[in-house]
This record gives sequence, C-alpha cells and structure tokens, in this order.
Amino acid sequence: MKQHVTAVAWLHIGLSIVWVILGFAFAAILMGLGMITHDRDATEVFVILSPIIMVFCIATALPSVIGGIFLLRFKEWSRILIIIVSFIDLINFPIGTALGVYSLWVLLNKNTIGLFLGQPTQSPAAGS
Repeated sequence: MKQHVTAVAWLHIGLSIVWVILGFAFAAILMGLGMITHDRDATEVFVILSPIIMVFCIATALPSVIGGIFLLRFKEWSRILIIIVSFIDLINFPIGTALGVYSLWVLLNKNTIGLFLGQPTQSPAAGS
C-alpha cells in the first residue's frame, strides 16, 4: 500500500499544479481579450475577474499540494486532509472523480491506516 499512498500523493500534487497553470493561462487569456477588444467596460471586467480566477485556482489547489507533500511523509493529518479533498474531487468529472475514487480506496484501506499509525500491516497472504 505504500506505493499506492505515494501515487495518490504525487497525483494530487501534479494535478493541483496543472490546475494552477491552467488557471493562470485562463486568467491571462481573459486579460488579453479585454485588451484586444478595446472596450473599456470589457477590459475593466476582465482585469477584475483575472486575479479572482487566479486566487481561486491557487486556493483550491493548495490543500492538495500541502496534503500530498505531507502524505509522502505519512502524516496522519495529511491522510485526513486528502480524504476530504478526495470527496470534493468526486464532483470534478471525469479526472477528479477517478482521482477521488482511487484516493479514497487507498486512504480508507485498513492496511493504509496502519501505515499512518505506525502499526505493522498484514499481507493478504498472512493467515486470518
């Protein structure tokens, strides 16, 4: 399960970085459109909207990045944070849904919980 936890962490970090990059690109496009139109009202709206979009993208990505970094260090609070983020990700179809389902499957697994609590995990081959 350690490999799955590592995969979940990197997926959350990577997709959050992509989300921020796309947010900045979208904001830059909006600002450029405002300037190209030569319409004062459109420019004002886009100049106001662009930073709001960038802040929103950063704010929504930050918990995943922080949680992912500390998930790599097997901190229990980061497992809980990524579980919460994963539930929210479920509504972001299709990539967020896939990531959310995979993350929840990994982080709610009994063996994974043991990793975070420092308990030895049992292999499936070990007798019950």
